[in-house]
Amino acid sequence: MAWPCYASDSAPITAELIWVERSADVSTLQYSNLVDNNWSVPRELYRSEEALTSPALGTDRVGNKLLIWTEQRHSKTVLKFMARPKDKPWQSPTLFTDSGHENYSPTILFDMHNRAWVFWASTRKNLSDIYLSIRTGQVWSKAEPIHDENEVPDITPTTDILENGDVRVTWTSYNMERGDYGLVERVYSIQNDEADELLLTDTLQFDLITLPDFLPTNSVSVIHFPANKMIQSRPVSGSL
Repeated sequence: MAWPCYASDSAPITAELIWVERSADVSTLQYSNLVDNNWSVPRELYRSEEALTSPALGTDRVGNKLLIWTEQRHSKTVLKFMARPKDKPWQSPTLFTDSGHENYSPTILFDMHNRAWVFWASTRKNLSDIYLSIRTGQVWSKAEPIHDENEVPDITPTTDILENGDVRVTWTSYNMERGDYGLVERVYSIQNDEADELLLTDTLQFDLITLPDFLPTNSVSVIHFPANKMIQSRPVSGSL
């Protein structure tokens, strides 16, 4: 099956939306992009008879894209992804990981060396931990946990690039001493001679975009800014 290309070459894309639509027997990933303050007609990127959730989209410095999401597979949840080279159609879906019992809440960004960093929560034993895999070229590194083994759930990672080019990941973990959940972060030092080029886009634009009327209320959705190299994508406010 050919996967269509929906980007416009005539004007830069300001933002992209990916969201999940569900019916009684199928879930789909829908796509729209914002060009000249106009959202494109929604298009279907992928469909499955299994439940889909947690889409995340990243764009590298060249214009290549990676889309990753969570998909139910019988008694477990897996991560799948699709790649789209610049100015080319989307490639066929590929399994990213089916390790453990559950894999969910993926987040993605590209560093200044065009490497894709994917963080997600994965339940390999009793409780979830945060894992990382890095794609260099076409090769993914072995998935590894990013924190010490513990006896609490670690969930919902988000990631961004700091002004000096370092990669930061933030997630929610349970603090046994306080008896509640709180944020934890880890910063990966990146050798980068181009840090001055990082300030490409004001990250406040996440709050300034007007969402299209056709976006379903309370849909599982993510907004992505291709030109923003510091924060690639975030769940839409109100998204479940």
